[in-house]
Amino acid sequence: MHTQSIYLEILYSEKSIDVHTHFDIPEVKIDDEPIDVANCFSLEVTDTKLEAQLNLNLKGKKNYDFLIKMRKVVPYEENRTKSVSTIYFIHNLNVTFTYRKLLKVEFMECGTIGSFKTIGEHDIDLNSKQLIKRYNGLIFPKQGFVFFLTK
Repeated sequence: MHTQSIYLEILYSEKSIDVHTHFDIPEVKIDDEPIDVANCFSLEVTDTKLEAQLNLNLKGKKNYDFLIKMRKVVPYEENRTKSVSTIYFIHNLNVTFTYRKLLKVEFMECGTIGSFKTIGEHDIDLNSKQLIKRYNGLIFPKQGFVFFLTK
């Protein structure tokens, strides 16, 4: 069975978005093989948007297992809602959120037929928590999830 995994580490600063927003992809694996993202990752940051793109050419197989770790630092006061949607079909998806304990996370499916199940929620250290969700089944393009952060 093929599973895609997305790890989201959301860190919040109290500063303005144009100066202190940061995004990176510290790890990508395809079929458990590490991928060097230096040549396939692009990032565009303006005063109003942050757009990241990861382009990988895959051939030789019909199915691949993906692991993508993303980290983003954004100002809490300006950016409390995150949405993630796909442009491809995804079969089985794990999502791991890492966030500060002072925040509460509400999670909502967006357009999916089924529901994401919580498979874990625990403290990582004195300041951080982790929430792990899993979707069993097929996610269609433009479907995904939204999460809301509150203090």
